[in-house]
Amino acid sequence: MLERAIHQGVEVIRVGLFPGRINTTVVRMPNCTTKMVLSVDVGTLTNAIGVLGLVLVVKLGTKCMFRTGSTLIDCGPPNQWSPVKAYLTSVQTSAQGLAPGGSAVQPVKELLITHHHEDHSGNAARIKRDFPSISIRAPKTSLKLLTEGFEVQMYRRLVWGKPPTVDVHGSFDAILADSASSASVPPPAIRPTIGHDLSIVPVAAPGHCSDMTVMFDPARGHLFSGDLFVTSKPLMMRNDEDVNDEIASLRRVLSLDWNTLFCAHRGFVSDGKKLLQQRLDHFLEMRAKATELNHQGLSHRAIASKLFGKEEALYYLSRGHFSKKHLVEGLLSAPHHPVPPTE
Repeated sequence: MLERAIHQGVEVIRVGLFPGRINTTVVRMPNCTTKMVLSVDVGTLTNAIGVLGLVLVVKLGTKCMFRTGSTLIDCGPPNQWSPVKAYLTSVQTSAQGLAPGGSAVQPVKELLITHHHEDHSGNAARIKRDFPSISIRAPKTSLKLLTEGFEVQMYRRLVWGKPPTVDVHGSFDAILADSASSASVPPPAIRPTIGHDLSIVPVAAPGHCSDMTVMFDPARGHLFSGDLFVTSKPLMMRNDEDVNDEIASLRRVLSLDWNTLFCAHRGFVSDGKKLLQQRLDHFLEMRAKATELNHQGLSHRAIASKLFGKEEALYYLSRGHFSKKHLVEGLLSAPHHPVPPTE
């Protein structure tokens, strides 16, 4: 299924197996049957219905793509190709989509991928095949993974499917946030199409994965966060995530001048900067507590249980790929590089 809505000129396109997780503060698309319901904080949801419910509602029910101007950011999971194809067909061949004020929406001319994971890049190969006029670009750090493929555990195949490999049309260097913030150095920019004064700056934000990139629109104050943010208080991590890299990335991204967050799993987040700061604060607080418990001689498993509770359904469903213990181990590991202090 597919749902569409607009906020601040950005179209939010949600694909998934279950309805209704686009944030209610967006403007309903004209001539669209989008069903709007309240977005739910993932931490609260986890406590209420358990992590298995979190997977079903958040990961199946809140996968968003974004169209700003004629640029599409991310392209959804491979098992949602049918609604993605239908959406692209509608906007490429007609003026069915209308921007606020009633002006016709331009066709999609460029697809930007935030990182290689299947729920973000999963339809790139099919878009390249079926919509050759759309130029596909990805971070340079994603190219080998997209071209050669990557491991997709069984639970991920069940939730999103396994994507075909793809040779994208082009790549870009993701820069550090301080470079993007500098007024004296024009930042490397992705200029989506002619006819728009929009410039999107790709900012490196590793942690969730090594090629994680957020898309920063300084002119509009928009941040397309990919998977940098899903919840302000995560209780577990994958075994291939690096919490120290993420702490550094959060600090960098928070230093940028933006006011509107577009999250790939929650849509538009009105208080995004506050929640992103809460995520950073949560990691720092849990690192201090984990360090103290470690000094008391507790095992990593015991620390995880004390701080976050016992492992839940997702731990078993993912065969340990997601774990509270992984988060503790990451918090207690030494950073790979110095982390700049917060202001």
